[in-house]
Amino acid sequence: MKAFNRGFTLMEILVVIGIIAVLAGITTASMTGARENSRDSARIADLGQIALGFKLYANKNAAYPARVDPVEINSDNALEAELLQHIPTLPEGEFYYDSEYNCGGRTVPIVYATLENDQRSNLEKVCGGSPGGIYIIILE
Repeated sequence: MKAFNRGFTLMEILVVIGIIAVLAGITTASMTGARENSRDSARIADLGQIALGFKLYANKNAAYPARVDPVEINSDNALEAELLQHIPTLPEGEFYYDSEYNCGGRTVPIVYATLENDQRSNLEKVCGGSPGGIYIIILE
């Protein structure tokens, strides 16, 4: 009688494991960019909410808050308190406000954030500066 071996050889198993490893590596590499874009999209949406809070503040007080230097919004307690009167919560992250930003030869109030993906920067389009991963919203 002839005996049949039912199963896979070691070589077949190693080939399948190698194929799975290559596919996993490709998937992981492609997901990294998607995660960065996702975080940037959330950061831009949060920046829009902060800009809305500043606009509501300016509508109520007839001016934007005065700050001499650019300031991180979450580290300035007075600015944070002013914003929380107009928006329910302040998003986590590094968001900045500058009441006197030189944008293309004019001085304007802005809010901005640094993005992970430099290609989504709008600084060059809005103010003519070098991109540098900055997303800016002019408050006018």
